[in-house]
Amino acid sequence: MESQIDTGALIKGIIGSLVRFLFGGIVGGLVTKGVISAQQGELLIPAVTLGAVTIAWGIWRKYRIQQRIVVALNLPAGSNAQKLDQAVAESRQ
Repeated sequence: MESQIDTGALIKGIIGSLVRFLFGGIVGGLVTKGVISAQQGELLIPAVTLGAVTIAWGIWRKYRIQQRIVVALNLPAGSNAQKLDQAVAESRQ
């Protein structure tokens, strides 16, 4: 039996690490220049990271919903949810 890598989880983890690294650098620069204290920086990194992830997730969800709407509008009248799911899956291939 082959092991499968969950690429979705892997990509989310990589993006999360990159976002934290980016914000860590920005906050580190602000601490170095004396704009904020080190204590404020420690609180700021998780808060900004969570905010960025929340915004990105919201944008992604809205995009996927719009995809479903476009596919649904092109289905024949009377199509059911199963046909919509199948058509959406086919449109993503």
